[in-house]
Amino acid sequence: MLVAVMFLVIVTAAIFGGILLYSRHINSAWISAADDLGLRYKGGGLISGPKIHGVIETVPVEVTAVPDMSNGFTLTQVTVTYPSLGTEFHLEKASGAGRSSSDEIEFHDRFSVVTDAPDDLDALLSPPHRTALLELLDSYPSLVMTDTSLSVVTTGTVANPEQIVTMVRDLVAVARALGDD
Repeated sequence: MLVAVMFLVIVTAAIFGGILLYSRHINSAWISAADDLGLRYKGGGLISGPKIHGVIETVPVEVTAVPDMSNGFTLTQVTVTYPSLGTEFHLEKASGAGRSSSDEIEFHDRFSVVTDAPDDLDALLSPPHRTALLELLDSYPSLVMTDTSLSVVTTGTVANPEQIVTMVRDLVAVARALGDD
């Protein structure tokens, strides 16, 4: 009986220690990414994950780790916002759309588009904008765009600071390009 109790204590301590080490690794990675980007870091609690937020070149940025209650995983979401582009819409990867170069498949074949003003959206998204969005979609299949934001979601809490930095910089670059016109 004593051996069983000791075994249970050791296993529990090992599990708790592993969780603590992984949490420290995640926090360290997110702190590094926040520092590289010049953004603020907020550590997570028991329920919420870490958060990075701030502004890069006039573009508000938020990186969050949130629990996905449907499957028990944690998701990392990167969102950049910008002033409304003037036409309400929602773009995301079209179901069944594969990865290929932007020259081979039309924009509307790769994106599912929801809008009440398709002609306004076509006029708003110039060929360079479409190319940039198709390149983002190639890198981030979970890309979602609205008239006020770009967002990417990954499964799991991203533990690589370079990956966080790259995702943020890619989204900020496209958001700035959209705002420059």
